[in-house]
Amino acid sequence: MFRSRSSSLASILFAAAILPGVCIAVRSQTAPAPGQKLNLSAAVVLDPQFCATKIKKNHEEFEVGRAACDSLKPILEQGFTSLTSVAAAADAVDAQLVLAPRFVDVSATKTMGAFSTRELTVLLEWTVKDKSGRTVWIETVQGTGKNHMGNGFTYKTDLKEIIRYAVKDLAQNSVAAMDASPELRKLERKAAPAQ
Repeated sequence: MFRSRSSSLASILFAAAILPGVCIAVRSQTAPAPGQKLNLSAAVVLDPQFCATKIKKNHEEFEVGRAACDSLKPILEQGFTSLTSVAAAADAVDAQLVLAPRFVDVSATKTMGAFSTRELTVLLEWTVKDKSGRTVWIETVQGTGKNHMGNGFTYKTDLKEIIRYAVKDLAQNSVAAMDASPELRKLERKAAPAQ
């Protein structure tokens, strides 16, 4: 009786020591490490209408489209094995994914003095379609920028800077959201050549 208990206990301890390592090994083969590029070719649609987007809030106009068209592609390239920009989704003939951004909203804090810091938040919705045109992922991503308000002489320059900071943060957050997307990772595994 004592012998069977000790052998059962030994079996349980052995399983407890070995199984976590096996589970970790299996998990690492199915899910890539965070920050690893998606092994997919993509095209981001930066059409003239998107690039000209200006959002008015409380008597201020935020030219977010121009900043996005300058910043999105270079930062999004960090998330895919290849990325091109196109003026229309129909132009993305060789891409496995088509990334279509759309501005949702902006919000900015008010400040009292020229040297006070203000914060701008930009919301962007991504619609990602596969080669067949089927929507595979929709997500709204936020970007935030901070800068001092400036005075009447520097207001326009300071406003451009805060928009640039917010859009850069938005682009980096977009790469992270796409990288973490189970839907896009699943599509990546389907597209991978069989070994």
